[in-house]
Amino acid sequence: LAEVIEELGDRQAVIWCCFRPEVEMLARWLRSMGFTVGTLTGELTGTERMENLEDFKAKRTQFFVGTAAAGGTGINQLVGADTCIYYSRNFNLTDYLQSQDRCHRIGTVSPVTIIKLIASGTVDEKVDASLDQKKDVLEMMLTDPTEML
Repeated sequence: LAEVIEELGDRQAVIWCCFRPEVEMLARWLRSMGFTVGTLTGELTGTERMENLEDFKAKRTQFFVGTAAAGGTGINQLVGADTCIYYSRNFNLTDYLQSQDRCHRIGTVSPVTIIKLIASGTVDEKVDASLDQKKDVLEMMLTDPTEML
């Protein structure tokens, strides 16, 4: 993650995690390095959530760190980010796809790079393979059967 952040320079990025303690740890770590950070977890009040999102949209914060589950729907303020980093993911395909879509909204001005941090030899590899497989099944189910002939 440190290498990715170094390459970003002053560009904005969204970092998604599975768990609230990861969000809190990453926010502290980024702030300790002098970065401005907004967060999103299920425990934030509606006011806190909107303030953090608006700060990111207005470019008052460089990083937005949240749980993919909390960032599922109704968020349009992350379009300034051209990088979406997955620090950790769970097996929920919907959370994964919806969190990606938060950066791919109307108003996005540049291509969005999706970066998945996967530690070799860990459950991260199994989660990644499972999500890829689930996405393949979803795409197959949504494909018109006549196109497969």
